[in-house]
Amino acid sequence: MNRNIGMRALSALLAVLLVSVAMVPAVAAQSEKRFEEELLQSMGIKVNSIDTELRDYKKVGDTIFFNGNVKFDAESGISGKFERIYADQQVSGYYSENGSYHIESVGTSYSSVIDAQVVSESSDAITLKIEQMVVKNGVVKASSDTVTLPKTERPDLDDLSGVSGIGLTSDKTKIDLPSMAPPGSTLVFNDVQYFYLLHGTVALAAIATYFGVLPAVILGLVAAALNALADYGDFDPEDCYLDVWLVPEPHPSAPILIEVDYVYVYT
Repeated sequence: MNRNIGMRALSALLAVLLVSVAMVPAVAAQSEKRFEEELLQSMGIKVNSIDTELRDYKKVGDTIFFNGNVKFDAESGISGKFERIYADQQVSGYYSENGSYHIESVGTSYSSVIDAQVVSESSDAITLKIEQMVVKNGVVKASSDTVTLPKTERPDLDDLSGVSGIGLTSDKTKIDLPSMAPPGSTLVFNDVQYFYLLHGTVALAAIATYFGVLPAVILGLVAAALNALADYGDFDPEDCYLDVWLVPEPHPSAPILIEVDYVYVYT
């Protein structure tokens, strides 16, 4: 049942990625829209402006902590009535290598919390219990869900023949990893900086929760991407680059794969 919930939630993201593949030439010719804006639009939320600043972020052990603010102007009618909000939210939280994450958003108009913890794990998937609470106009709304997400298969770094390239850059080592995407997969986002992905999903969480949308699966995919980094040593979020693939059927967990393309680790 959890897998079915996750697959339904992934369908919106899959549709956006399919459009992205079809519109690559058009996007290149125009001003590029942020991926979080595309995802929010697929949820029925129009973003008129957005400015995200993470003033502090750091990796401690197996967890990336962050805090900053998100300013945005967004509108939607998905609740049955038209709403528009101008907000300046303080955001904070963490993403953990095991797939857990926590995002808080606090401002004058509303506050929200999304908390996801791993409840089970297999060789190819993790299952998260996600709880969300939003306080808006003095009214508290809470929801809970469980989703199952794919793990990314990692190349074995003990066998360097499985690594396409290793090179030195000052005090860091670049590890250029081979793709583990199955034959027939379609690359939709190439060399996405992990830090940029972190920026975008924090903004997505702050905006989506105001309008009553639970973006748990999308956030979970980012956590799953961090899980894929666990064996690659000490690195900064700016030094890791990810690829996002559409995977052909059949696939054991989901039609989307996020994997590390290359990463600079401290030597």
